[in-house]
Amino acid sequence: MVNDVMKKNVMICFRTSEKVRKSLQRISDEQSRSLSGLVESLISRYLQSYRRDNGDDISAERRQFERKKVSLPAFIGSTDSKADAFESGIVQDLSFSGIRFSLSRATKLEGLENQHVCVIFTLPNEHQLVTVKCLPQRVDDRGNRVQVSAELLDVDFTSCKALQSYLL
Repeated sequence: MVNDVMKKNVMICFRTSEKVRKSLQRISDEQSRSLSGLVESLISRYLQSYRRDNGDDISAERRQFERKKVSLPAFIGSTDSKADAFESGIVQDLSFSGIRFSLSRATKLEGLENQHVCVIFTLPNEHQLVTVKCLPQRVDDRGNRVQVSAELLDVDFTSCKALQSYLL
């Protein structure tokens, strides 16, 4: 079941300065996302912050998109790593905005919280690789594994289409 948050059936138009538009466009280009997607993300983050700061119960809206539990083998590395520096891991769940994966506790990827990470995997019944770049938000020690929850930053077009088909 898809959250009501995902239903985009209302259009909001507003005027802004050329300077603000150019700044937003530059950021959306850097993040390989649409200007509309960037603005929606910024507004959603502001609303969450506003509700939290004003004592509103935001527990029902903690996640913008539903997670789908999976167990998919993956290659995980820093976005500037060479191919042979990637490590094996397991993607544990996916959503349109995030990913959770685990690595061996003996990982050589130091300081995961402070670097962009690339995760490469295949979806069930698919043959094409899905490649996502993400920013870890939380890293937990789980015994012999390290579990990482990350925000998706950049997904190439083909991978994005595959994720959409799989998650909907």
